[in-house]
Amino acid sequence: LLFVQSAALVSRSYISLRIAETGGDGLRAVMERDWVGGTVVLTDFFVSGVAAAVVNSALKYLTNSITTCFRERLTLHVHDAYLSHRAYYKAAVLRYGDLDNADQRVAEDLHQFCSTVSDLYARTFKPLLDVILSTSRMSQTMGYSGLFTLYAYFALSGAVVRAISPPFGEYIAQTQKREGEFRRAHSRLIQHAEEVAFLDGSAREKAILNKSLHEVTTWSHFYYFLQFLRR
Repeated sequence: LLFVQSAALVSRSYISLRIAETGGDGLRAVMERDWVGGTVVLTDFFVSGVAAAVVNSALKYLTNSITTCFRERLTLHVHDAYLSHRAYYKAAVLRYGDLDNADQRVAEDLHQFCSTVSDLYARTFKPLLDVILSTSRMSQTMGYSGLFTLYAYFALSGAVVRAISPPFGEYIAQTQKREGEFRRAHSRLIQHAEEVAFLDGSAREKAILNKSLHEVTTWSHFYYFLQFLRR
């Protein structure tokens, strides 16, 4: 799957360059009123557009397939560890270790982790390939001194943005933790619904749920506001 995805990423990079060149050829044909050249450019653009659509759909499918395979293997590994030596009992009943919200960790967090890691390859490989191809093309027109100045500016601005940006990785972990606690509160109410009804603890459970919801929404407002400032 990774090999096929690599081939698709290389194809998309070359298609992107081809479409860019076709746009320049089309502008030249319009300026020169070249009907034959314009027809050829439109045909080329149509074929390139169809190819780009197919490649983009294939990349989406390959990424999802890699995510599914990765999730299956990783979850099987986690099941082996979670159900060995009564680890599930120690975590759920004895509160041994730092494992909380095990259901969310296995069912949701693992899925998100696999999805992010599977998408990471495509998001790093293609930009690197685009930089190499674009650098090769721009060096023919700008020269190496112009490229050095351009990349120095990008490196400096990127370092400044990274230095002043909040630690979004930690904030995402905090968001997932609060979501898990809110879900756990509802799961606990379902599991102990008979005891709560017998002791008439609806008001207390409602206060617990509302407090957990308030923590989730307050943190979400803060997190989205930081994203707004960054963008």
